[in-house]
Amino acid sequence: MLFEVIIIKKNLIYLNFTLSVSAQFLLFYLFLKIIPLELKPIYIAYFLLLILLTYFYDNLKSFTFLVAFMLSIAFYYVAKAWINPKGKYSQLNIIFQQLTIISLSVFLWIQSLYIKNIVNKNENLERKVKELEKINPEIGIMNFKEFLDRAETIYTAIKRRKEPGQLLIIKLANISTEENLKSSKTLMKLLGEAIIKSIRKNYDIVGIYDDNTFIALLQNTNEFGSEIVINRIKDNISKIQSLNYDTLLADLKFVVKNVDNNFISFDEFIKSFLNVGE
Repeated sequence: MLFEVIIIKKNLIYLNFTLSVSAQFLLFYLFLKIIPLELKPIYIAYFLLLILLTYFYDNLKSFTFLVAFMLSIAFYYVAKAWINPKGKYSQLNIIFQQLTIISLSVFLWIQSLYIKNIVNKNENLERKVKELEKINPEIGIMNFKEFLDRAETIYTAIKRRKEPGQLLIIKLANISTEENLKSSKTLMKLLGEAIIKSIRKNYDIVGIYDDNTFIALLQNTNEFGSEIVINRIKDNISKIQSLNYDTLLADLKFVVKNVDNNFISFDEFIKSFLNVGE
């Protein structure tokens, strides 16, 4: 039943779009036929301005502009008929001109709102999908939100068991420029694999904070254990033949923070720590 409703809704959207576009083509044809040549550039500039206002400003402002211009058109034709009652266009032709411009304006405004709404919904959906993704598709490591969710659970457990914990942050010099973006992602993927091999599987966790920063939470581990993990990471990196170990090591920064009872929020702690550049 739900699938049938979705199909019907999709067909109605297609029908609405088809009718709307057909009506706009008809109105544009009338516009080219009956609107005086000297007024066409003015109206075309107005249509473009209306579309831009609808895209870049809220609906109320664009609607206000639409109403103001339609009133201006009406006053223009009334004033023109009053000043020159014996003009070359008949009264019926003038009425058709007004109706064509007003109808075309309304259709363009509605169509612009419709497209703007689709774009906004698409952006919201992409943002929600990105938030829901547990694993970064390019690096193969859990994203920051998923890391935080698991880290909070682990922290509660180690706090209850009164065990030590270590937060290991691995930061790579920022190389994500347009020229080497692809190689940067490849490098981060290789680094992520080296880090995963260096921690205890199904016990410690590792995530990615941004384009050049990894975060690992090590359970039941002290400073000495963190140093062992760091040495493992360096050793695993040295085994990657496609990387220049010495150059890469100079660009890597390892920072260890104790996970103790003073932690209030992993999110606040990590972001404040990284923002101050410690």
